[in-house]
Amino acid sequence: MEMSYLFGNGLQPILTRPSPITSTFTPPPILPSTVRPSKNSQPISATATFFSEPTNVSHKYQKPLSISYTARQSAILDIQESSDLDSALARSGGMLKVQDLNIILRHFGKLNRWQELSQLFDWMQKHGKINISSYSSYIKFLGNSLRSGKFESSIKLFHQMKQGGLKPDVVTYSTLLAGCNKVKLGYSKALELVEELKYNGLHMDSVIYGTFLAVCASNNQM
Repeated sequence: MEMSYLFGNGLQPILTRPSPITSTFTPPPILPSTVRPSKNSQPISATATFFSEPTNVSHKYQKPLSISYTARQSAILDIQESSDLDSALARSGGMLKVQDLNIILRHFGKLNRWQELSQLFDWMQKHGKINISSYSSYIKFLGNSLRSGKFESSIKLFHQMKQGGLKPDVVTYSTLLAGCNKVKLGYSKALELVEELKYNGLHMDSVIYGTFLAVCASNNQM
């Protein structure tokens, strides 16, 4: 605040407000700066992108862990409908699992396609794609024949299965017991199978019990 004097009837002070001061100062423009580097690092620009993807990372293609369900279904149909089973197995058999091949095995058996049934089973054995269900299904379809020769083949296959380290299940014993009812002197073989079944810790269900009774009746052992 400033004080001035008017001359006339005396000195009279007059107070006046100072005029606002306008500054003509203009701040300098902000220039890109660099972060002060450490001793072992390179300067990093302030305008750089800090989350950019590393350039030294290589993207490798990863193979699928398993063959898709759709591809396996196509392979099953290819083998079932092929007129040349050897070619179809060479083309599509490698991608199939044991359970897939068992589906084809039962398909051939239900249609009484005995040649393809035996051919497929032999292929499964040679390629190590076989389990207890495979043997049970194959023995079942062999046992459907009334000829004793087929039953003997089933018994040989049964022993082969056990020698390969596979344990027969209830379905296998039930199938063989049904075959005993179709051959001469089937009672002794049926009795042997029942004893073996119990020894392996399996239990006779209603189907096995009924089949065994039928064998006993057909051989006058009731």
